Amino acid sequence: MKLVAIDGNSLINRAYYGVRLLTNSEGVCTNAVYGFFNMLLKLQADFAPDALCVCFDLKAKTFRHEAFEDYKAGRRPMPEELVMQFPLIKEALDCMGIARREVEGYEADDLLGTLARLSRERGDECIIVTGDRDSLQFIAEGARVALVTTKMGQTQTELYDAALFAEHYSGLTPDKMVDLKAIMGDKSDNIPGVPGIGEKGALDLLCRFGSLEGVYEHLDDSKITDAMRRKLTAGRESAFLSYRLAKGEVYAPITEDASSLRPAPRRDGALYALFSRLELNTLIKRLELHPEADTPAAVQFTAPEITLGAPDALLGKGALLGKGALLGCALNDAATACAVSGESACFAFSEAMLGAQAFDAALRALTREQLCFYDSKRAMHALSRLGIEPFTPAGDGSIEAYLCDPSAIGADFAKAAHDVLGAEIAPEALYESDDAFSLLTGGDDDALRALGHNAAVARALHGAMLPRVAERGMEALLREIELPLVPVLARMELYGMAVDRARLTEFGETLRQNIEALEVHSHALAGEPFNIGSPKQLGVILFEKLGLKAAKKTKTGYSTDVDVLEKLKSEHEIIAAVLDWRGLTKLRGTYVEGLLKQIAADGRIHSTLRQTVTATGRLSSTDPNLQNIPVRTARGGEIRRCFVPRSGWIYLDADYSQIELRILAHIAHDERMLAAFADGEDVHTVTASQVFHVPLAEVTPELRRRAKAVNFGIVYGISAFSLSDDVGVSVKEAQRYIDAYLENYTGVRDYMERIRQKARDEGFVSTLYGRRRYLPELRSSSHNIRAFGERVALNTPIQGTAADVIKLAMLRVDERLRREGLRARLVMQVHDELLLEAPPEERERVSALLTEEMERAATLDVRLVADVSHGDNWYDAKR
Repeated sequence: MKLVAIDGNSLINRAYYGVRLLTNSEGVCTNAVYGFFNMLLKLQADFAPDALCVCFDLKAKTFRHEAFEDYKAGRRPMPEELVMQFPLIKEALDCMGIARREVEGYEADDLLGTLARLSRERGDECIIVTGDRDSLQFIAEGARVALVTTKMGQTQTELYDAALFAEHYSGLTPDKMVDLKAIMGDKSDNIPGVPGIGEKGALDLLCRFGSLEGVYEHLDDSKITDAMRRKLTAGRESAFLSYRLAKGEVYAPITEDASSLRPAPRRDGALYALFSRLELNTLIKRLELHPEADTPAAVQFTAPEITLGAPDALLGKGALLGKGALLGCALNDAATACAVSGESACFAFSEAMLGAQAFDAALRALTREQLCFYDSKRAMHALSRLGIEPFTPAGDGSIEAYLCDPSAIGADFAKAAHDVLGAEIAPEALYESDDAFSLLTGGDDDALRALGHNAAVARALHGAMLPRVAERGMEALLREIELPLVPVLARMELYGMAVDRARLTEFGETLRQNIEALEVHSHALAGEPFNIGSPKQLGVILFEKLGLKAAKKTKTGYSTDVDVLEKLKSEHEIIAAVLDWRGLTKLRGTYVEGLLKQIAADGRIHSTLRQTVTATGRLSSTDPNLQNIPVRTARGGEIRRCFVPRSGWIYLDADYSQIELRILAHIAHDERMLAAFADGEDVHTVTASQVFHVPLAEVTPELRRRAKAVNFGIVYGISAFSLSDDVGVSVKEAQRYIDAYLENYTGVRDYMERIRQKARDEGFVSTLYGRRRYLPELRSSSHNIRAFGERVALNTPIQGTAADVIKLAMLRVDERLRREGLRARLVMQVHDELLLEAPPEERERVSALLTEEMERAATLDVRLVADVSHGDNWYDAKR
């Protein structure tokens, strides 16, 4: 998921000074509004974000002012013509359903850094958009900065990652932006730095000594001139103060991640009225706004009266809010408080109020009722603390909202409550952590009422969303796949996967030694020591000292990205060493060190399998992401070897064979593809024979590899240019492959034309099980965005159906394991692969069970095939 986090103050200032002064007929200034929203719309087109958030400064002083009274002193006051436009922009953002955040005591930079951190921790991508170079410090894997600048009167955006930062800043890493500001200062924020040292001097110092602390630890170094030493000595206190002022706060008090910042439905009527009043007709036209009323909320929410205490039925007396009634339920994460709501009555109670034994009994009685939640899997985790087994909920507003529009409402309770019901959720009722309701141990009445309100809102949201799910033809998908999957996923998360910590630690040490050896080897090949991680230094070594042919050079140095280096591998031995160093460094930092931090006290990693994130319906593993552990290289495979079953048990791995191509053959009704699968032939070999006009027996491994790229690429709308890059041929040759493929697989060709037209006509595409994906991109005026929408239209019915099928397989496998009393259990799902942990005596029985249930999960014109293998660790199990 991609989040674009925008520095509102920075872009609005740039819009105000970059657009000539505009006013409406009443004299209201509008140039900043006009410029800002034009920039915003361009950013949406360029980056196609799943989520958006605009962050603002507040007038209140921040913690930096407390550290340095003159922080930002000397700035000219904001022109009144600009001040008056801020509330207009915020109002328009609200109408557009775009989230905005501002927190007293923190600057927008701090909020941007915090959002970037939260996104990276969830495995999401974050792009920060700003005109302020301070935010470059937040660049990391998964977080980039789009720096907005003005040149020759034109606004330009340059997307910085760590490599580009290094090119611009003498090989430094982005976190050293803080050290740079600490030494050189920043006049715009009145950060003093070290008087007399500018950017060039600061960069030279940091390149030599690595950090601000490193500079001061080496003041006696002979490479520091006497004049520079005097400046540094006199400015020591100022430098370290400046460091504190320049360093962004990445733990600001916000908790949202990308999934909770998806745009809400746009209120066109209100937006049209606002822009009409401001006479911004160009924006009205660009946004295709019309003078129509906003769509009212489907349900008018009225909270029932909340009674503090458990209903009699949960204490063994009488019926509970009507026999068989659907009840809304909410719990805190610590499972020390609960609320249950019917249509006209709501009860909230806590362990402190009832006592541990009665509270436990009340919750167990409650779980026998028809319960709906918002984020039911989270509730299952809470209940598990009392030993209550996960169960299938009667409803879940988060799943229902996700099915209706995966890109709109998302999984944020407060936002969904506001957008669908017009209801507000009190901040203290959001139970974002285990500690959030610790106050309930003392029986806090207000907090209990807030939890009761949650339960009532959860029930009302389910009531509002279920008809929408039914209208879209997805009620069976909800009832038969998504809701029953909740307890399956909860059990998998709670059980987790064991990790051999010693082996993983040892592997990390081996990687460290290999990395150091590669550094020594690279230095020997270069004839001198240099920083391999610095693109600037590496460029000088490769293209100046060693004389390799440079592909391209920017004003700050040579490009040394992976595409450039791959093309030079045959030119010099050092290239392979550098590429290997990069790969091992990433493997050690991202996977070894990252996974070691995630091992819980029980020796297992408990990843979260998120059900309401991807647009295709696939599950997404986060905290940590176990679905993207590399397996294609021997060293990457070593990471999977560190995942082991419980002592004395084995892993069973089952995956579908070419499931997406089998689904394509079924959906497209392509006779040739159907025949190939029916005859048990290798479909890639058959494709190679037909596309390259050679007999089946003469298809070489290289031709099969190319055919495989064609098979998987064409249906996803791959271009000849992309295919040429994938298979290493000319664009002309790649186009010939595509043409030959479509001539042979006419059913696929017709399907591609048919699904594109259907998507244009209806605005969405569906899987075989009714899951919809809406495609507003097809209405875009941008050719690139429309082309993206067409690729999604081709991909979703196939990939989405595969996601539905593997979920059905999980349900069937889990049900049989439990019904037959087997001890084997599911522990992970990776797209078309299931991983189970089992005692060795159950291996043959569970292997047969896996094959039967996975192959029977769907009835297609092509038989599904599941391959099962086993091993003592995850890597060896998948053979």
